[in-house]
Amino acid sequence: ELFHALRVAESDPNVSVIIIKGSGRCFSAGYDLGGGITPEDLPDVGPLVPGAAQWARHLNAGYFLIWDLTQGVIAQAHGYCLAGVSELASYCDLFVVADDALIGYPPVRDMSPPDNCWFPWHLPMRKAKEMIFTGDPLTGKQAAEYGLANYAVPAEELEAFTTKLAERIALVPPSLLALSKRQINRTYETMGIRNPLSAGNDIMALYGGGGPRR
Repeated sequence: ELFHALRVAESDPNVSVIIIKGSGRCFSAGYDLGGGITPEDLPDVGPLVPGAAQWARHLNAGYFLIWDLTQGVIAQAHGYCLAGVSELASYCDLFVVADDALIGYPPVRDMSPPDNCWFPWHLPMRKAKEMIFTGDPLTGKQAAEYGLANYAVPAEELEAFTTKLAERIALVPPSLLALSKRQINRTYETMGIRNPLSAGNDIMALYGGGGPRR
């Protein structure tokens, strides 16, 4: 539904900036907590060739839809921003967080490696490894200090601050904004960003939920 909504927004000439946010008590605690994401549950969701890591590959394709959209996309996070939704936020162009938000990937403690290992692209190497090895989160304030987030603001100011930032970006003509985004993204693609992020789907599938080890 999210990826469909993004396609609808891109087709609207009156939309030049998209904000993705949570409407409840947090941005999201993860995409699979309620179950219902197996091929049997969602037979029409997944890559053209289904099989191992079908769900992760479907998400990867959707995340790169965000990457390829002509509009600027801002992730706005409060409360928990964990696991799969931290991946979602990492693919957005900008990231604004509440300073007390918690951002991380706890499944690495006992479920699997990340579907999409975004950490090395947004964090210093040592911090990226620490988060992958421990599953411990960053606060919103820490995320901004490390460069993962653009801004960390008090939770009560988050909505207004993100909207003001979106309005600032929307002053740029949409055609110019699209070309600027494409130019930056192609720089990272030359550095190879697509291949390791996509490879994470296969690495995650190899583990197969083998359980915790000490």
